[in-house]
Amino acid sequence: MWRAIALVLLGQGRAVKLAATPVCKGSPVPSGKLCSDLTVDECAGSYIIESDSTYMQCGVTSGYVQCLTLGPICHKPRAPLPDGGLEFYFGSSLASGVASDSILDKGKSYGSQKASGMEYGWLCNGSPISGYDFAGGRRGPPRSTYGLNHFDRSNKCKSGSTYLPVTWKLDVPDGKYKVEVIFPESTTPGCKVQGLKVCGKKGPCTYNKVIQVTGGLKVTGYGHDSWKCHSLSKVKVTKAPAFPAAGMEFYYGSSLPSGVASGSILDKGKSYGAKTAGGFDYGWLCNGSPISGYDFAGGRRGPPRSTYGLNHFDRSNKCKSGSTYLPVTWKLDVPDGKYKVEVIFPESTTPGCKVQGLKVCGKKGPCTYNKVIQVTGGLKVTGYGHDSWKCHSLSKVKVTPA
Repeated sequence: MWRAIALVLLGQGRAVKLAATPVCKGSPVPSGKLCSDLTVDECAGSYIIESDSTYMQCGVTSGYVQCLTLGPICHKPRAPLPDGGLEFYFGSSLASGVASDSILDKGKSYGSQKASGMEYGWLCNGSPISGYDFAGGRRGPPRSTYGLNHFDRSNKCKSGSTYLPVTWKLDVPDGKYKVEVIFPESTTPGCKVQGLKVCGKKGPCTYNKVIQVTGGLKVTGYGHDSWKCHSLSKVKVTKAPAFPAAGMEFYYGSSLPSGVASGSILDKGKSYGAKTAGGFDYGWLCNGSPISGYDFAGGRRGPPRSTYGLNHFDRSNKCKSGSTYLPVTWKLDVPDGKYKVEVIFPESTTPGCKVQGLKVCGKKGPCTYNKVIQVTGGLKVTGYGHDSWKCHSLSKVKVTPA
C-alpha cells in the first residue's frame, strides 16, 4: 500500500514517485481513504485529479488508482450537460409556455444550488455573495416577456464608488456550447458573456452563439445605478451542434445562382459574428478583426458574373494601414477537424489568394481549390483590397466533413 508516496502513471506510461498522496473524496469513495488504498470496487468508474483549475483523468487498474498527472484531491468528474441542455429564467415565477423542465433562478449565491449536478448562482467580483442575495431584484413575468432579475438592484456589489462585476455562473464542464442569453432592458453597454461585451449601447439584447466555455459559463452585469448592464431574463445552454454531414455551401453574389443545392447560403458581406448558419458564426474580417462601420455588401456582383456571382474581398479598399493592403478574410467557425474544402476564386487576379493562411493559386486565375485539409480555429479564406492586385474576389465555398 502507498502511504506518504504515491505511484502515479503518466500518459506516456512512465512511473514516477510523488511526494504527496492525493486524498479521494465523494461517493462512492470512502472518506479519508488514500487513493493508493482503494480497491476496484471502492473506486469504480473514473475520477478526476484536480490541481488548481486543471483536471486530469484518473482511473483504476489492478486495484490501484492510476492517474495522468498529480493533483492534491481526487474528485468524481463534473456532471455532463444533459442532452436537452439547461434553461434558466430569472423572474419571480416561470413564464407561461416555457419548457416544462425550465429552472427558476432565485437570486442566491453561486454554490448554494445545483441543476443536474452543476452548481449555479451569483458572484460579486468573482466571489460568492455573503450576507445578502439578489432575490429582491426579480420582476414579472410578463415584464420584458419572461420576467427578469437585476444583476444588483440595490447596488451592493461595490468598492467605494466603483461598481464591481456581478456574474451569474453555471459550472458546466469545459467545452463548446450553444448559448442563448437575453438581456431584456435598454441598459446593455457593459453586458458580457465569458468576459466579452456582447451588446450595443442600447438593448434589449439577445446573444445566441456557439462558444468555447472554460471555467464555467459566466454572464456578467453591474449594479443598477452604474448604467452598464441592468438585468437578465433567460440563459439557455445546449451542447454545440454537430457540423452537418452534408456540409455547408456558400455563394457570394447579389443573389443565389440557379441550380445550386437547396440548402445553399447567400453571404451578404457582413462582419464575422453578425451571421450564423446552423449555429456557426461566419462573415468577414479585416486584418483578423470583425469589420466595423462598414461592410462588403457593395462588392457583390451577378450571377452570372463568372457563373456563380462573386463578392470582392474589398472593392472599396477600406482594409488598409496607410498604403499597405491588409488581409481580408472570410471565416466560418467550423469545429476543429478534417474537411473537404472547395473554394472558387473566380477572377484573374489570384497570386495572393489563401486558404488557412497558405497561398493556393498561381499568378493568374480563375482558380478552384479543392482539397481535404485539417482546419483549426475556423475555416479562413483570404484575399486583399481590389487595387492591391493580390486576390480580388470569392465566388463559392463548400465545406464537408472528411
